[in-house]
Amino acid sequence: MLCAKLSSVRLSAAYLALLLLIGGCTSVSNGTQGAGQKEQVAPVPAQAKEVAPDAFDERDAEKLPTKKLMPAPTEIRGVNLLQTKEVSLNNDLSDESFAALANTGANTVALVPFMHQAGFDAMKVELGRAVTDKELIAGIRRAHAAGLKVILKPQILVDNSWAGLIDHKSADEWREWFSSYTTILLHYAKMAQVEEVEGFVVGTELKKSDKQPYWRDVIASVRRVYKGELTYAAHNLDGVKGFAHWDLLDFIGVTLYPPLGDSPKRSLMQAEINSVVAEIESVHARFNKDILVTEIGLPSAAGAQLTPWQLPLERTSVADAELQAEVLDLWLGVLHQPWIRGVLVWNWHSDPYAGGRFNTDFTVQNKPAQAVLKCHWVSGCTTGN
Repeated sequence: MLCAKLSSVRLSAAYLALLLLIGGCTSVSNGTQGAGQKEQVAPVPAQAKEVAPDAFDERDAEKLPTKKLMPAPTEIRGVNLLQTKEVSLNNDLSDESFAALANTGANTVALVPFMHQAGFDAMKVELGRAVTDKELIAGIRRAHAAGLKVILKPQILVDNSWAGLIDHKSADEWREWFSSYTTILLHYAKMAQVEEVEGFVVGTELKKSDKQPYWRDVIASVRRVYKGELTYAAHNLDGVKGFAHWDLLDFIGVTLYPPLGDSPKRSLMQAEINSVVAEIESVHARFNKDILVTEIGLPSAAGAQLTPWQLPLERTSVADAELQAEVLDLWLGVLHQPWIRGVLVWNWHSDPYAGGRFNTDFTVQNKPAQAVLKCHWVSGCTTGN
């Protein structure tokens, strides 16, 4: 079950956020707890219920120590958008969400359909039920109508585990798994072609499979049915370095959730981010391919800079929307590079009223972070050093 307790793994931010969004989970772990240790779930602040979800001001972005430059050179500026239970992608209300996203200066949205796998060692990949084909197609068309380009980014949800732990013991087992995976992936690739989607991600954070030769057949199969640009979303810098098939893809994709230190002091977080981006630049130079940051973000919760991949339930429910805004300001400033093909923030929801200053989830909606996106993507600001 999606809502079973998750333990013994460090789950990605994308996966954890999704579990709460679509599965109603109340208990997750990143593997740091000992056996039998009781999990702590912090209470939701009472004031969160009393403040309007849009309680922020775009002038919040002006409080950050920034300087004005030309708008970011990144070609792809956008978010990963998740469908909520309250507002599906074929609900007219989602149009408001797409319009608000476009107002930030975003030009792209990554829509995330989900596949399902029963366990990390299961051999069969199936279509998921979180987003139906009808809903997904509606989302693609609504995004296009809002003037946004679309990247389709299929991801696998694994019961009680994470896609990065999918592993098999033999070449025959890997071959069988890749055959099942390719069948489902082609379902979405064909949809992407028919709906004229601008980009497609052939896999996300499948770390244990990085060096398997079957990826080459997967990529070739997708190219036969889909004529747009392709990438793979590697998990952090080690995933980029481990993936063996960048030569077949149009650019390098990476999800970035590095720890930014014990202290939320701006200069210290800036140093950590600078170090990561310097390593990304070396990857760009090595492969001579541009970089697409397929996920970047953190919850709007106190202490989130230390473990930005974790949901706040594992840490605290004390909201800190200013921290989220500051970290995104730092990232977007440093990623203002000609070799960065684009940045996709994690995340945005189909519900236009999602988020709010006292929400502690990853979404940037109706928070100071939303104003930071607009500052970088419309006004043209970047972090001052």
